[in-house]
Amino acid sequence: MDKNISSVPPSDIFFGEVLDMTHDCLLLIDLNSNLIVYANRACEACYGYNQEEFMGIPITQLNINEPNKVFRQIQKVIKKAPESHRFLTIHASKDGRKFPVEVISKLAVISGRRYLLSHVTDITRNTKIQARINNLIRHLSNQAYRDYLTGAYNRAYLYEVYLPRLIGRQVGILVLDIDRFKVINEIYGHEGGDLVLKMIVKLADSCLRKRDKIFRYGGDEFVIVIHDTESSELASIADRIKDVIAGTPIISPQGKVCCSVTIGKTKGYIVESKDLESLIITADGELMKIKSLRPKK
Repeated sequence: MDKNISSVPPSDIFFGEVLDMTHDCLLLIDLNSNLIVYANRACEACYGYNQEEFMGIPITQLNINEPNKVFRQIQKVIKKAPESHRFLTIHASKDGRKFPVEVISKLAVISGRRYLLSHVTDITRNTKIQARINNLIRHLSNQAYRDYLTGAYNRAYLYEVYLPRLIGRQVGILVLDIDRFKVINEIYGHEGGDLVLKMIVKLADSCLRKRDKIFRYGGDEFVIVIHDTESSELASIADRIKDVIAGTPIISPQGKVCCSVTIGKTKGYIVESKDLESLIITADGELMKIKSLRPKK
């Protein structure tokens, strides 16, 4: 029998084997020197060092944050003793690969000497899965809250998501309607009509600030919410939208389409949910009045 093995208590051999069998990384760091004094076999696969190479590696060689941040993390572990402390950080392997990890560390005192016992989990796969989940959520949200044809936000987004953000704010409301849209559909077909709807949204949106939003309210009617604006500025925005649309012919497979829009406007404070609907009704009323005063063609 090997003399070295025979001199080690059976319980230490047993626990050593258990630690080496675990799939998770375990590191023991001497707090006097901040050097690694033990790493189980799982660390070899994760970091690329063999167990002998781990001995004497400074923890800052694995944890690639700024040294001051690493030492602050160590101090948090010490302060939480005897409880463990969990944190996320970035580690590096022998070949320079960087990867996110979750670390659960606990202060351990062995023969009067302080050590940091750290359980390290590579969360690269979890991070990728979460990114895919986030992308899926964004995709589903776009499907739920974007008009499938024009890409504008829809009424569901306006009332379910956006309205709560408007409470306590002054807003300007524009209600935009495409003139003679029924005739456009008759002349150019639904394909031409769909193209007109998409281009109207694109042209109107080009006249807005980043924080202002356009919503497809129904059919060829759109609602635009303008933040923190005076009446004169609201009128200027409405005129700019009308001029851009009137001055931009839309090219469809059936020919060139010249469009115009009518816009009703109003402004006011959103104190409660029903105030938004009241402002939209007011702006729509102005729109209808403008149309009724035009000579019949």
